[in-house]
Amino acid sequence: MPQSFSKVALTPKWVGALFLALAVAAIFAALGQWQLGRALTTVGTKTTQTTTPLETLTKPGHGFKTADTARKVTIDIAESEFLGRVANRQQDNKTGTWHVALATLTNGNKLVIAYDFSTEKSFFIFSPDGKLSGYYLPSEEPQAKQNKLFQTLSVEQLINQTDNPTGPVYPGFVAISDKTVANPIAIQQEQPKTEINALNAFYAVEWALFAGFAVFLWWRMVQDERLGLRAER
Repeated sequence: MPQSFSKVALTPKWVGALFLALAVAAIFAALGQWQLGRALTTVGTKTTQTTTPLETLTKPGHGFKTADTARKVTIDIAESEFLGRVANRQQDNKTGTWHVALATLTNGNKLVIAYDFSTEKSFFIFSPDGKLSGYYLPSEEPQAKQNKLFQTLSVEQLINQTDNPTGPVYPGFVAISDKTVANPIAIQQEQPKTEINALNAFYAVEWALFAGFAVFLWWRMVQDERLGLRAER
């Protein structure tokens, strides 16, 4: 008569084999969890945020982090220099331009700001100062410009237009949404949603199956010995 499964499984050989199988399963499970993290990505921005001082969010010289896109920030402007306008901006179902400036903050750092939305061809040059709030956004790819009319808001391209570009410059720009300016900029925000990368999700399932198979293989080998099949082979 075959021995009971527990009697065979609790022998030192198979207890050691079980620990080995569990260690292998844990490695596979960790790889599956890592792969699952790569399979799930969140897109969009939160519609309700806590406003954060820009200097606590990031520093000049640091790369722009995707997670910082459209974060609400406050800035304290000592002075600013008008740089031009950026074309093809959409707001309230209208197409217009943004007025942009190079701001010197009270901490001495430089920051490109977009502070006014206008549908008018003529405009008055005005550059804000003081404490303002807005959204921190990534620099755009540069394109050809016409005089002071830019097609995109490229931080690098814009700061090259100023006579005083010295000083640390933030990699992104701030679109001023503060109601104290004449025409604050409204940033369309999407409700966050999770997207699944099918290939990475498939790999995560594969790793989970491998983890289960490692334990199953141990069980199968114990069963074979219990039933005498391993000796016959």
